[in-house]
Amino acid sequence: MPAPLSNHMLFIANRGEIAARIQRTAHALGMRTIALYTPSDATAPHVSAAALAVPLPMPPGAASEAAA
Repeated sequence: MPAPLSNHMLFIANRGEIAARIQRTAHALGMRTIALYTPSDATAPHVSAAALAVPLPMPPGAASEAAA
């Protein structure tokens, strides 16, 4: 029998449907997920579905993601 994956976390540095598919598979395997996100993705489903969400740091004074 394979070792349980419940003690593992999967870092997802992707977004949208790809991230959602990765999360569904990880959750089915008993893994928790970490999502990296930009300010514009803060309320996206893949961010809220993650066990831990980490904001991508923006440079001081950056008006938008394009300035990063």
